Amino acid sequence: MKHLLCSDKMGLHHIIGWLALAAMCCSSPLYAQEGGSSWQNLTQSRLRLLTSGPPVQNLYHAGVELELSGNALTYWRSPGDVGVAPDVRDEGSDNLSAFSLSFPAPHRYEEAGAQAYGYKNHVLFPLLLTPKDSSRPINLRLVFSYAVCETLCIPVQSHLALTFSPDAAQPSLAPLVAEAEALVPKRINDGPEIKVEASSASNKKRWSLHLPASFGEIKDVFVETPEEWFVATLASTPTPVLELAQSPSAPSPEPVPAVVTIETSEGAYEWHTHIDMKP
Repeated sequence: MKHLLCSDKMGLHHIIGWLALAAMCCSSPLYAQEGGSSWQNLTQSRLRLLTSGPPVQNLYHAGVELELSGNALTYWRSPGDVGVAPDVRDEGSDNLSAFSLSFPAPHRYEEAGAQAYGYKNHVLFPLLLTPKDSSRPINLRLVFSYAVCETLCIPVQSHLALTFSPDAAQPSLAPLVAEAEALVPKRINDGPEIKVEASSASNKKRWSLHLPASFGEIKDVFVETPEEWFVATLASTPTPVLELAQSPSAPSPEPVPAVVTIETSEGAYEWHTHIDMKP
């Protein structure tokens, strides 16, 4: 099933490792240095908070930078067949009105016979912060949770803290945040057409994605649907093919909401749509 922490194919050793090591993967707060917090060295990974300086139109641009060792991976907001998405929550921040975490376009990996969507080596998750009072600093305190999967699948939890000041100078690390923001898929109102295919050798419902030339050459496609559904992407030319891989026992009489993300030679895009899942 979609979005399981560990699939049956991943094996019992993943689950044992997850449970046994969970208590070992928490960290204590580390506070501000120039342009960001100190690196926290955790299980097969290290991470820190970054700031790009003073707010722009009352928004602080920041990021959670994560480095992974070896062949370890962590997941996108929709992990694929298996996995668990990163999660961030406020832990008593001062002067914080709202925050949002964004995800750069993911990569596709084969993990114990299943498809996983996520990142290896390095990823920076952009973060936007809105202060309650724009004249005062934000003393940010977050809990950031994520999974590190290689031989074992291990949960990691970090407590991050950093001060964001309205009169701060722009730090040297600011370009890193801007680069990460540029990798987040651009939201568009109307995406490429999704057409139902007339026949399927697998007897599963399929669709083809028709990309206008202005989008460039397509590299990959990811489809996010409600929990009971899972739409897989199949390699095909000249257009990608989507296949219904998981559905509830009762078919939906109405089109199912979905978010489609595409990576192309011209950049990454995402849009909201509805897909007719009826047989």
